[in-house]
Amino acid sequence: MAETQYRHGWRNVKHARQWASTLKTYARPVIGAMRVNAITTEDILKILSPIWTTKTETAKRVQGRMENILD
Repeated sequence: MAETQYRHGWRNVKHARQWASTLKTYARPVIGAMRVNAITTEDILKILSPIWTTKTETAKRVQGRMENILD
């Protein structure tokens, strides 16, 4: 998975699990099978919009993690 290159920056095992878990829960159902160059702003909004007002901190973390991977 793409997150493996970020493992060196994770503080502990719990952080690593959370990093992967949030992407699996929120991003994978929408963009999991897509090529990176095919992912659009609309796809990202499909992921973030449902959780932005109810799970704001989670949404911010998911957004940041996706940015890291997509960059």
